[in-house]
Amino acid sequence: MKRFQNLLVSVDTRHNAHPALEAAAFLAKTTGARLTIFDALPEFSWPVRLALADHIHVREALLQEKQAQLEALAEPLRAQGLIVATQAASGKTSVEIIREVLRNKHDLVIRVVKGPQSRQTRFFGNTTWRLFRQCPCPVWAVQADSPTRLRRVLAAVDPAPQDVVHDQLDRMAVEMARALAQHLNARFDVIHVWSLFGESVLQGRMREDEFQQVEARARSEVDQAMAKFLAEYQMLPGDHNVHVVKGEPSRAIAEFVNNQGVDLLVLGTVGRSGAAGLVMGNTAEMILSHVQCDVLALKPPGFVSPVTLPKE
Repeated sequence: MKRFQNLLVSVDTRHNAHPALEAAAFLAKTTGARLTIFDALPEFSWPVRLALADHIHVREALLQEKQAQLEALAEPLRAQGLIVATQAASGKTSVEIIREVLRNKHDLVIRVVKGPQSRQTRFFGNTTWRLFRQCPCPVWAVQADSPTRLRRVLAAVDPAPQDVVHDQLDRMAVEMARALAQHLNARFDVIHVWSLFGESVLQGRMREDEFQQVEARARSEVDQAMAKFLAEYQMLPGDHNVHVVKGEPSRAIAEFVNNQGVDLLVLGTVGRSGAAGLVMGNTAEMILSHVQCDVLALKPPGFVSPVTLPKE
């Protein structure tokens, strides 16, 4: 798979297990991609700076220690023939990851969904959420117990040809999910969740047979839109791996993921225009708040991160 050739894997060298590194190494082995192992040392708080007269030297020593730990992780992979670089940075993890992406043109960030010490109660930690929203390249969030070998990859789409950015993201999701599934010998599925606008109001004001006719027409329009969208990929709404489900997107997709054993969900994560590129759409945010599996979150071409490189 040529789409990903310059991987950045974010690890926490304080821990013994590194599932994101295992996933990144597996992908690098199968694609020939080069790999950079990255970790960031947070800034000292003001109380620590005041208490440590030589805090600058202490920090430099810790940074060197972290770099040595990254090198220790890299050596076994290099021995297997992989091209592996290491980078220890100083600062806020999400910001430094994005700056590393900007500086060295990484095309995929791989990171564990949440660290053991995370204060975030949701499935994804704060750093991962910031990357979903702000990282300019795709972000693969890996579960702590994620299988190294993916068995089922799901692309979530919502055909909207009148919205160019939305349509681009849907097509990227299908193409990327299918390519990954083919490359990793996994099953590939597509899901679209639809709902009838104002359904509860309509049901209260119409006879049952009238409502069923309206619902059938709406479903027919959904199938037509999906057929048009999928035609490019030689797929149809009735295919065994195409799932058109009525319901609320976040809950319906989460139920499908859990019930069908999906290992990786691929979806676009930005919607309306913002000051710097685009921002995450409400539907994507709700979906990500409910699912508990690996996620590959995509940005559209031309996305501009609000994070920038420091001026020289």
